[in-house]
Amino acid sequence: MKWQEYPRNIKVRLITSFFNRAVSSAVMPFMALFFAEEIGKVAAGMFLIFTVVMLYFRSLAKKESTDGNLFV
Repeated sequence: MKWQEYPRNIKVRLITSFFNRAVSSAVMPFMALFFAEEIGKVAAGMFLIFTVVMLYFRSLAKKESTDGNLFV
């Protein structure tokens, strides 16, 4: 399927997803450095691990809710 054949809402979702991931990937390393300096290396590492784990579970819940199987 060519790019022109995709519906408009799919194009918007793909483009925004790309920019969201690109910005997150660009910012996260600097956040780690900032937090390591401000609150300590161990606390910064725990915070960033917690953030990644929460994003993982959120993506699972989001997938399940869009499939309609969240409360089954």
